[in-house]
Amino acid sequence: MADISKIQIESGTYNIKDAYLREKAVQYYDTLASFKSSTVIEEGQVIKTLGYSSINDGGSGLYLVREKTVSDVIDDITIIGLTDNTLIGELIDDVVNVKQFGAKGDGVTDDIDAINKALAQGKSIVFPEGSYVVSEKIDIDNDNVIIYGNNSTIIPTHQYNCFDVNGDNVTINELNIDGTSNYGYNVNGSYCKIKNLTISNTLHSAIMLIGSHNIVDGVTAIECGWDCVSNYGDASYNIIQNSNAIRTKRHGFSTDPTTNSISFINCYCENVGNPTLDEGHSCFHFEHSNNGLVNNCHAVYDNAHAGNTAQSTSSRYVGVRIYYSDNVIVDNFRVEYKNTYAPLNASSVLNCENSNNAKIINSSFINNSSSVNVGYIYTASYIMFMNCKMYNVYISEQDGYAGQVKMIKDCDIEITSKSNFANFKYLLENAIIEGNKFKGHANLDYFISANFMNCIIKDNIFDTGKEGLRFSRNTSNASDTSKFTRVEDCTFKDCTAMINYIYGTAGTNYVNRCLFTGTCDYVIKANYNWFYMTNCFKNNLTVNTEYAHTAYFTLFNDLQTQFDYVCKALNPSNARYKISV
Repeated sequence: MADISKIQIESGTYNIKDAYLREKAVQYYDTLASFKSSTVIEEGQVIKTLGYSSINDGGSGLYLVREKTVSDVIDDITIIGLTDNTLIGELIDDVVNVKQFGAKGDGVTDDIDAINKALAQGKSIVFPEGSYVVSEKIDIDNDNVIIYGNNSTIIPTHQYNCFDVNGDNVTINELNIDGTSNYGYNVNGSYCKIKNLTISNTLHSAIMLIGSHNIVDGVTAIECGWDCVSNYGDASYNIIQNSNAIRTKRHGFSTDPTTNSISFINCYCENVGNPTLDEGHSCFHFEHSNNGLVNNCHAVYDNAHAGNTAQSTSSRYVGVRIYYSDNVIVDNFRVEYKNTYAPLNASSVLNCENSNNAKIINSSFINNSSSVNVGYIYTASYIMFMNCKMYNVYISEQDGYAGQVKMIKDCDIEITSKSNFANFKYLLENAIIEGNKFKGHANLDYFISANFMNCIIKDNIFDTGKEGLRFSRNTSNASDTSKFTRVEDCTFKDCTAMINYIYGTAGTNYVNRCLFTGTCDYVIKANYNWFYMTNCFKNNLTVNTEYAHTAYFTLFNDLQTQFDYVCKALNPSNARYKISV
């Protein structure tokens, strides 16, 4: 007869006989108390309790009955004393359950002792679904611990950290926190994972990462006193992804001094910042933290923002702040100001201060607010914008600093309410402004005004405004005027003055191969010093001034001899004051 005790299955051999014997060897008891009081227990039995105090209360356990030794300490948790005092029941579950240790999870009973006893086993832990009140902080000191929360909630009644995670490679999944602890999870360990949970109402941040190589994934922070996730100390190479900061009161996500290589990926911020904290507020905040990343993130501000109805001295609300932090990349970030957003303090899309090589790429800054406080980009650092969409935002320099925007390339910029897009009052040096579409409105003062130094302005469209470009000088040094700058292959349309050449160093600036179209009063509106204009042309151009028939280039005050010579040299017809366009 064939041996049918073994059947071949897809993944190997399943031994029916052994499985049957193991099942039969397990004896079942309703509760831990009924197991302890049994008089029919034998050495070698495996006992399964169906609950701690009652059936299906979540405190079931698996125990091996064996002979008691002198080293056994009966705690009625992991070592169970039995009626036959020569025997004990030893907890043999690989994963322990806090209800095996007496936790109630009823939202009333203080479960801190039971939870600490479970953690002391050094094993992975299950929290059956429930609400667990704790009167003290919870320490996770062991490495390689996994906590399965089953969407349970910890309710701290103290103001310490709810959890101090001191071990490495700890994973916490679906264990929520709701209460006024200091931090929710304070992670000192490294290679830890905090996943799929919600943290509400902490005094400070929902999660504080001090260790490195940690992952926060799928965490939502609601109305926490500081941030959703903060990185501090020597934290580095931490990844925060798929996480949400909802009305957090300081920042959405932050890094602090000496951190490095922190990434925020696919994260969302909603109405971040609260004037009850009298300081700056950012959705994504980098401070003395190099090599950071914001990727595929989104921020929204609307009428639910606390700043609409309250004000403080120092508060301001920022999409991304980069402060003394080099090599930060912001990629595919979208910040959106709804038309109902009207904060009493200033609100900026981006602040970049004292930082080098910041790159803003593939991002959208959409300002639908009518508030004058909303929509500026504040910069005192080397920064590049590439392939971005900007709607009703403008660039403002820090007083006394050169803006140092190094590149604006392939951007779509539309201004319907602001007076300008960029005013570089001090210096714009070695910048490339290329391939952009600027769309303005009739009352726009200018798209870009700058003390240009060695800049290239190429392949742009400047459409509708009082001025397209304004060549200016350093506000703090009147003798420092625009120089060594080339405007090439650009289209100027429907600007009162296509180019306003107010201040420039004579003979150092060039306008080459540009197209002028639409209606204007001046193609070039200039003052004193001259520059080169070559190979430019017009198409359907109407010039509204008295100079329309004789000059597309108009000078105020006295015509200088140098300029007169250059005009004649560039124009074979020798028509005085006229440059071919």
